[in-house]
Amino acid sequence: MHLKSVIFFLVFAFFGCNDSYAKQKVNPESFVKIYKHILIEECVENTKCVVGQFVMSGSGIAIHTMNSGTVILSAAHVCELDFNKKFAKNLKKFKIWLEVESHLNKRHKALLIDGTFNPGDVRDLCSIFVPELKLKSVNIAKKAPVPGEEVMAMSAIAGVYHPPSVPMFKGIYSGLLPDKLNAMTTIHAMGGSSGSGVLNSRGELVGILFAVNSKVNHISLVSSWEQTALFAAQTLKKISDILRKGDTSKQ
Repeated sequence: MHLKSVIFFLVFAFFGCNDSYAKQKVNPESFVKIYKHILIEECVENTKCVVGQFVMSGSGIAIHTMNSGTVILSAAHVCELDFNKKFAKNLKKFKIWLEVESHLNKRHKALLIDGTFNPGDVRDLCSIFVPELKLKSVNIAKKAPVPGEEVMAMSAIAGVYHPPSVPMFKGIYSGLLPDKLNAMTTIHAMGGSSGSGVLNSRGELVGILFAVNSKVNHISLVSSWEQTALFAAQTLKKISDILRKGDTSKQ
């Protein structure tokens, strides 16, 4: 079976087929700001490590509700719960945990489900689950955007998010990168934009924004539609298994 046919089947198998595909528009209630809390409790002596609590933030988009909770997609580097090996050598004791803030103006603990954390993986995707928080989710697009098509993103750019208002940025889809796993757009982005859902004119998800050109902040990189759809389907299967076993206590 052709890859696109497989993706089409997976999208409809997990997300269903209904009139909302034709009617859905951008809904800010599907956006979340993600907070990554880092508590460094003890450092190795004679290093530049600093004891204290630090917070990083990014963006995310709701793709499904399940068991009174919501499944969120974001960028892997926003969700990762570990340090790189080089820096970890300076730490004796630390904790990292995730929270999300929604249009309800409250923060909720989030559980990491999956992510492309393997070294060498050029994708940058992660999924988290937020129990006891039901958000309006977006649909996965039925097909990839074409070069020249207008797309947009909701982003807590530079950490700016004043629920229920969220900054929105339009751009042009420029096409796939040579790796075929990611794509380029002209959506304006900077710190805090990572993890933003990239949407087509119908408000359907076509990718996750994860990087910006250091010299031109209107050149941003997003996951391809194919990889986004496959990762979403993979996430929903994984979280269904977790919920079936009744274990949502672990990060």
